Amino acid sequence: SLQQQAQKLAHIQAEVDKIEAHNKSEIDRMRATVEQYNRSMVALEREMHLKKERMVRATEEYVDSEEKLAELRHERQALEEQLMELILQGGQKADHRLNELLADLDG
Repeated sequence: SLQQQAQKLAHIQAEVDKIEAHNKSEIDRMRATVEQYNRSMVALEREMHLKKERMVRATEEYVDSEEKLAELRHERQALEEQLMELILQGGQKADHRLNELLADLDG
């Protein structure tokens, strides 16, 4: 009968509506989860960028310190060489003077 077909159609429509409501609910839930992921990713990207900037600055500071240390080592080595030269010259002058004095004693 026409009434039975109308009831069947209404029943089918109710089932379709339930499925669509479930799908909409699932879609909304998944959409909210995706948005949450997006917010987390934005925050992590910002944090990662800041940490990278700190790492670059720290690397530059490390390189600067390393260069200054190498420069100080070079300057210290040059001073040590000058010091050794002065000590040797002083020893040679003392030897020369002592030899002169001994020669005067003999002469």
